[in-house]
Amino acid sequence: MIIKSKIKIKGKYISYIYTHENNEKLVLMLHGFGSNMHEKENYDILSKKLLDNNIDSLRFDYLGHGLSEGNTEDLTIEIAMNEALTLLKKYPHKKLYIVGTSYGGGLAALLTEKIKVEKLVLWSPLIDAKNNVINPQNHFCKDFLGDEALKQIKEKGYATFGNTNIKFNMNTFNDAKKYDVKKVLLNYKGKVKIFHGTLDLVVPYKQSLELENKNINVELIENAVHCFYDENSKEVINKTVDFLI
Repeated sequence: MIIKSKIKIKGKYISYIYTHENNEKLVLMLHGFGSNMHEKENYDILSKKLLDNNIDSLRFDYLGHGLSEGNTEDLTIEIAMNEALTLLKKYPHKKLYIVGTSYGGGLAALLTEKIKVEKLVLWSPLIDAKNNVINPQNHFCKDFLGDEALKQIKEKGYATFGNTNIKFNMNTFNDAKKYDVKKVLLNYKGKVKIFHGTLDLVVPYKQSLELENKNINVELIENAVHCFYDENSKEVINKTVDFLI
């Protein structure tokens, strides 16, 4: 059964999809900043494959994203976490897993401090926000994050993400300073699987490799781009399902 609906959270309607057969396991899917709960169909495919393996799934559009109300520049980690926790409370589960992509990867890690999570799967995760947002380490992000973004925010009140019209403001910088995703992940006791593409121009794959230890397994996908918006998505989806079942 697939439920497509909206829930009012803090005065805004948040759109979500709950795919279920009342299974014991539930996967919460968290998309990237500027994306939506479909993740260019990757989450649609993943959701179906999970259900085929007796795992339910829940995904939603953050504030200002997809079909949800609001503006992207108003989104904060705290708001996104509250949206996730509100929806999880609405749909009880016995075992919770989380799949997070890019921004959603960092969010997934932080949620482990709020609620019990059995396993994490992170795709192209934004782990080190300070060295991606505040002080970008790659040439691609230096063009629209860091000092360049601060300049735009000072002039217009917001900056845009790359060549898109997706807006963000100081909330993004404040969150980057406030949360230490790397520390949270290293303290997390559950199992973690990270998939990262070697051609990721947004989040350097070396940031994921720095986390590899007995609880965190990092697998590099050769010639894959950020968020696996390419032919490598099938491989990542299948390996994600294998890790969760």
